[in-house]
Amino acid sequence: MPLSLTRKVLESHLAAGDLAAGADATFRVDQVLLEDATGTMAGMQFEMLGATEAAVRLAVPYTDHNVVQIDDRNMQDHRYMRSFAERYGLRFSPAGHGISHYVHLEHFARPGELMVGADSHTTMAGALGMIAVGVGGLEAAVALAGYGIELRGPRVIGVELTGSLGRAVEAKDVVLELLRRYGVRGGRGAVFEFFGDGVRHLSATGRATICNMVMETGVLTGIFPADEQTRRWLADHDRETDFAALAADPGASYDAVERIDLGRLEPLVAVPHSPGDVVAAAELAGTELAQFLIRVRTPDGV
Repeated sequence: MPLSLTRKVLESHLAAGDLAAGADATFRVDQVLLEDATGTMAGMQFEMLGATEAAVRLAVPYTDHNVVQIDDRNMQDHRYMRSFAERYGLRFSPAGHGISHYVHLEHFARPGELMVGADSHTTMAGALGMIAVGVGGLEAAVALAGYGIELRGPRVIGVELTGSLGRAVEAKDVVLELLRRYGVRGGRGAVFEFFGDGVRHLSATGRATICNMVMETGVLTGIFPADEQTRRWLADHDRETDFAALAADPGASYDAVERIDLGRLEPLVAVPHSPGDVVAAAELAGTELAQFLIRVRTPDGV
């Protein structure tokens, strides 16, 4: 039976249970991401489990959320995270090294692996063909100690992308279109798996934008195939040896399919007070602005 990419990765990590949608299952974890808003709690819970070492291939605590020190508490959290990393032999990313999700994508995300992170936007790593799931601090601690992660088998919603993005349209408009269709709860219990000819026209960083924000629909995660775009991006970061081609089997079936013609997309905007309140940018002509951000486009599309 032809398998979706999601099912391939999950099946290769299945430790117990059933992959059927809604069924309970336990999965082996390759990587764990921690950050300083939740990492102190996760570290202490890990120690309470009586673990003596990290039982995953890679774990990285990042200091990137509470970096404005208004008193000594953030500083103490950061000191604890550094000492925790040193004690258990983890890599440590101090303040100033960058935002955890993107730094992890650049240095550690790897096609075909499964990662959990104590942050909802852990899903960003799906851009490189990973299953990457945001979890709570306790779940991250349990995974770090080698007990895996318990999840319900997700529905897999295939998102077929065709064509290429037009003028003034960005990768973010793809995920905004999904939010327009699903709102902030319509994706619960599902994974959005992207496929189709349009995928090859999206850069790795564009895919990262989509996977970072896709969790706003309530989905478990989003995932793209690992293809030539992925290989080139990893090569640009001196990580080509981490590349492995990975995609759904031809003829793979999905629990549901959404179709997006990239060439027909228009610039979209999420308006207050919800990411699911999406309208066409053209509808906001004449709106008075109090603040705005100027984004400089670099040669690789970032």
